Amino acid sequence: MSCDRIKNAFHEVVYVRTSQYSGRLFPLVILENGQPGYVINTYIHYLLMQGEQESTLQQKIQAVCQLYEFCRRKYGDHELTEKQIRALIYDFGSAKLHGTIQSDGGDPLNLWWRPVLPRTLKNTLRHIEDFDSFQATFFKATRLNPAEVTFQSAFERYIEFKARSMYDPFIHLFPSRSSEQSVHAYQVREHRRQSFRRRPEKVFPADFIIDLIEHTEEPRDKMLLLLMAFGGLRRSEPLHLFHQDVVGRFRDTGSAWIVLADPVCGTTTWEGKDGNPHVGSRSDFLRQEHANLHLPVGHPLRNLQPRCLYGRGDRGLYVGFKGMTFSGHDKNNFVHWLHEAAGVMFWRVYEEYVERHFYSKPMHWPYHPFLFIRLDADGYGMPLTLPAIDKMFARATERVGINGYSSHSLRHFYGYYLASVLRRPIEEAQACLHHASIQSTQVYYRTAPETIRKEILMAAYNVMKKPIPLSINEEGISPLTIPTSWNCSQHELLLLSTLVIKKRQQ
Repeated sequence: MSCDRIKNAFHEVVYVRTSQYSGRLFPLVILENGQPGYVINTYIHYLLMQGEQESTLQQKIQAVCQLYEFCRRKYGDHELTEKQIRALIYDFGSAKLHGTIQSDGGDPLNLWWRPVLPRTLKNTLRHIEDFDSFQATFFKATRLNPAEVTFQSAFERYIEFKARSMYDPFIHLFPSRSSEQSVHAYQVREHRRQSFRRRPEKVFPADFIIDLIEHTEEPRDKMLLLLMAFGGLRRSEPLHLFHQDVVGRFRDTGSAWIVLADPVCGTTTWEGKDGNPHVGSRSDFLRQEHANLHLPVGHPLRNLQPRCLYGRGDRGLYVGFKGMTFSGHDKNNFVHWLHEAAGVMFWRVYEEYVERHFYSKPMHWPYHPFLFIRLDADGYGMPLTLPAIDKMFARATERVGINGYSSHSLRHFYGYYLASVLRRPIEEAQACLHHASIQSTQVYYRTAPETIRKEILMAAYNVMKKPIPLSINEEGISPLTIPTSWNCSQHELLLLSTLVIKKRQQ
């Protein structure tokens, strides 16, 4: 059964549900003549049988399909000359690196590719090399689709030439010494001018953060905004949360304690159908407690699995997982609130959300454990989707009169606030953002010029052992003015003298 289509002038991806790949959809590539591409689909089958992760699978398919489209648009059905074959991958890489749009705004290839970053090109070329290795194994494979003949013949002849001559098609794309005899490592260094052209990621303006949340009425949407802006989560990460991941409240501040876990192998606890407590992986939990065999075959909630394991064709259930660092053997972590009052507010709207949408519902509804659900009439109760988050964020920004920002700008605000207002060291920011590499944190960790100037002035006065003028103390980025209604009252803190663990509604 076809589930979704991604179309292009020279190829179309049709997602087909089969029983062969553990519930994953098969992305069947149809070429421009309406027939399946034998070579690319054989490659996809090979990747699926190898258990390739969904995000990587999509990148590999895209790389090969782009190479195919480039070959077709540049050379058509004509047989390539020896010179063209030698230059095929180099020309493709050049088109990706520099773009195909000319200075007059035209594009003779009709590809309309914009320049990509060198690291992006490096990944694309690596995927082409993987396809190269596959082709070396299945060399001279039968071509069942005549639309593939020109491309496949050229690619096979290119492989043959490269193997014979130790030819490096990327020698002019990346710097190297002509005297080097070793295999080229493709160490990418950007041209200095390119670093000036690259614009930093947008940080959502601090002046609008509170209004963005306060002007959002729906508790579910307010929870999502709090998690992204004050918890630093990517927009996909809340969609992996289970109800039991909202564990309770921290007794010292009253803020919500929210567990983050690997959606496949992270640990979770639950009360089984036998009434006994269980501890296991999240995959085990879904398999044991949410098989939903009472639902008809083909229902999206039957035989639930972690959302990152679905194919992109399952638009309602697939949610990617970029990865994060975890604190221990259980592959879990928790949300680090930028301001504890935001965690208090989250708990309040969470209780309102659960009361409004989960109380008084039939037993076992909505037949899945995911915290965030759709609220529209057609899909009420189904797991929330990424497009729904994008629409929610667009409506929220429109209400406060600001545009041009994506929901990911809230995560950049989180890193910016850690660096410029709270002045936490980058190692702490790395932990708060759950990055494995500090290089990833550097993208988010941006200190404002005002903060840098204030720190330098204060250091200078301290060295001179002079009192710091009040005017300098008042410089820098001001902290957010948190509404008093967000704070935990003394009465609430008194009640939280011991950690209160939430009893989940059965």
